Amino acid sequence: MVSTKEGMEWGNVLKSNSNRMYYGLSLEYINHNHVGYVNFETMIGLDGIMLMNIVANPTEVAIMAKKKL
Repeated sequence: MVSTKEGMEWGNVLKSNSNRMYYGLSLEYINHNHVGYVNFETMIGLDGIMLMNIVANPTEVAIMAKKKL
């Protein structure tokens, strides 16, 4: 699922296997901007670990037009 309404954008993060043939859902309801850029931070010393903002109220965003992170 993805929301592309301006100011209410969120989406999912997929991960792939080593040869990029199979994909699986990693995180749902990730906050992103209108261009699709996701703000994330990598954890120093922990390869493959990232910190991302998740939209806490994805079903209410269409009604209230305000995301809770």
